[in-house]
Amino acid sequence: MITLKTRLTIALLMNILIFIPWGQNEAIASGLNGATTAVNSIKDGNPPTPLGNDYYGTIDISWTAPGDDGNFGMANHYVIKYSNAPINDTNWDSASEVADPPAPIEPGQDQSFTLTGLYAGQFYYMGIKSYDEAGNASPLSNIAGNYATGIPQPLALGARVDSVNALAILAASVVNSHYSIYYEFALDTTISFVSPRIDVALTADTVATVSFGNLLPQTNYYWHCRAVAADHSDSSLWSGVLSFSLDLLDTQAPLATILSPSDGDTLATDSVTISWQAQDNGVIAQYYLGYTTDSGQNWHTITQGTDLNGSINWLVPQIEGPIEIGLLYIDQSQNSGGDSIIVHRVLPNSIDETNPLPGSFALDQSYPNPFNAQTTIGFSLPTASLVTLEIFDLMGKRVATLHNGQETAGHHEYLWQAGDLSSGTYLYRVKAGNFEMVKKTTLLK
Repeated sequence: MITLKTRLTIALLMNILIFIPWGQNEAIASGLNGATTAVNSIKDGNPPTPLGNDYYGTIDISWTAPGDDGNFGMANHYVIKYSNAPINDTNWDSASEVADPPAPIEPGQDQSFTLTGLYAGQFYYMGIKSYDEAGNASPLSNIAGNYATGIPQPLALGARVDSVNALAILAASVVNSHYSIYYEFALDTTISFVSPRIDVALTADTVATVSFGNLLPQTNYYWHCRAVAADHSDSSLWSGVLSFSLDLLDTQAPLATILSPSDGDTLATDSVTISWQAQDNGVIAQYYLGYTTDSGQNWHTITQGTDLNGSINWLVPQIEGPIEIGLLYIDQSQNSGGDSIIVHRVLPNSIDETNPLPGSFALDQSYPNPFNAQTTIGFSLPTASLVTLEIFDLMGKRVATLHNGQETAGHHEYLWQAGDLSSGTYLYRVKAGNFEMVKKTTLLK
């Protein structure tokens, strides 16, 4: 028996798949030899990461060691894989594989393992297979998911300096986290931050800002920020350091705008033209255009220069998922301003050129209908969405859940095997973001 435990608890009993709901205190799974084995609910085995730790996170997983043949003998080895996207048999080979999984132990004993080197605060899916000495593999376990420990590093965007009123408004990008977090800004006249002034932004949508007043003219100021858990159990690394100065001859920070692509665009080609512009009442000292694929953990330079306007044909990374593009301008008075957008990368080989992405959400009529034993239900998504596909009887009782998780843009189909359900009319419902639709299908036996 394999039971993979983390935020979700799932049991795989050779060819029998058992789902144990999150939050259930205990579940009983029948073993191959007829005995019953208690499967404990998930436990939080990750202690809080101390403040200032590296930005890499970890996830603890545990399972019950299976046998080679049923509950007899030991498995030869495990293959453990993880991904930011849900794992299934189709994409198993493309998921990231753990380099040093533990060796199997006597069947029926609990085993555990800590996945390391994960990006802090990101959600990961995990699956496991066991193999015997002949290379025979067990079926893929059900997929567990959890957040890696840690908090991603925010990006310091820039400062809007008001030299007349001796104040500066500092801005940083917000980060995604399963923690309740706030943003801590440090300001000092030395880059080593010997005696910094500290202020916090408690709430933010896409940008966190704070205001520092009583600043001195003709003085260089340095600042950075970090994200901190509200209970002080964890924090991100400090962002990169930016600087500014109060100059009565220049009271305006550069105004930078990314013109194309647009925020939220889907990039399905290998290259895209990025264009931008900036305005400033002084002289631009430098601009930087870059991107990140890991929520700001690592930024990569696309180009840099001193022009107010520009465009570049950019080769898009071969990584499917969200990409943040950031633009930062700094003038000679060290005022800075920027802009950022998020685009969604879809790899060209994942798109059927004869069947382009749908223009709207849709739920298909099941086929065949009426049906005997099994029918196929399809739906279309114009954008990647969190999707739930469920089956109900006419009394409103849910009898099956065909999918509950993230799906990419495109058309998707799921097979419903009615099993031991009685003949009659059933309702199937799809929910994707704000879209929801219900249709009927008839089972005849």
